[in-house]
Amino acid sequence: MIILDAVAEAVTWLSDRADPVPDEIRDEAARHYDERGLAALMLMIATTHVYNRLTVTIRQPVGAGG
Repeated sequence: MIILDAVAEAVTWLSDRADPVPDEIRDEAARHYDERGLAALMLMIATTHVYNRLTVTIRQPVGAGG
């Protein structure tokens, strides 16, 4: 789903923009999810991002975690 990609990109981008998550992206996500769904989506994106950053930091090769 394209909106998920846009939200994930905006939320996790270490941005140089004044508005890292534009209203258009936030509004489009809100059209598809209620408040509880948006909260769950943000938590899933944040958790995935944390694990991705940790594996980069410890230089774990792709596919080595299983």
